[in-house]
Amino acid sequence: MENFISDYEQACAKLNRSTELPDVSMYSAKKQKRMISDHKLETILEANNDGWEGDLGDTKQRKWHPYFDIIKDKAAPGGGIAPIYIRM
Repeated sequence: MENFISDYEQACAKLNRSTELPDVSMYSAKKQKRMISDHKLETILEANNDGWEGDLGDTKQRKWHPYFDIIKDKAAPGGGIAPIYIRM
């Protein structure tokens, strides 16, 4: 992907938004961390998709689903997991 944004601040700049994070102080520390991370990831996703949103109800729209394969790796005695993406 050309000009891929992987940083929250860059995503906010592209979307012309403040980098101020939502107030999640009423939740536990564990939930706060997850909620902030989710907010940042959703913002980065929105910036990279340029307004496009997937429609799971549209069977004609192409979708990608991750598929993982366990591979034998001599460097890692337990083996490894290789992500293989398939289009549905």
